Amino acid sequence: MSFDSLLIHDVTVTNPTASGSTDRYGNLLASTTSVVERMRVQPGVGNNNSEEIIDRDTRITNFRIFARSDSTVTGLSQLTWLGRTLRVDGEPEPFYGRDTLHHLEFNAEEIRG
Repeated sequence: MSFDSLLIHDVTVTNPTASGSTDRYGNLLASTTSVVERMRVQPGVGNNNSEEIIDRDTRITNFRIFARSDSTVTGLSQLTWLGRTLRVDGEPEPFYGRDTLHHLEFNAEEIRG
């Protein structure tokens, strides 16, 4: 079974760009670019889901995601999967085969509430 056959989810990857307009204070308002990539989204390992009650219910759900080595995902990416918005948690981790980069793995979280 090939690695690509395990990537069964269509995920929209949205990344900020270095260009955009500025606000009235001169701060850059970055524009974004989006692409759809095939990935594998799995529930986070162990009991990584939590609920915080601070003036209201805040629910955090964690996921482990696998992507091809040429993915556009960065630590600043936002992902959309099945109508859910996920935020990449940290930089993607590279995994190597014998001599070359094989795939990327990273954590993402959905925060609701």
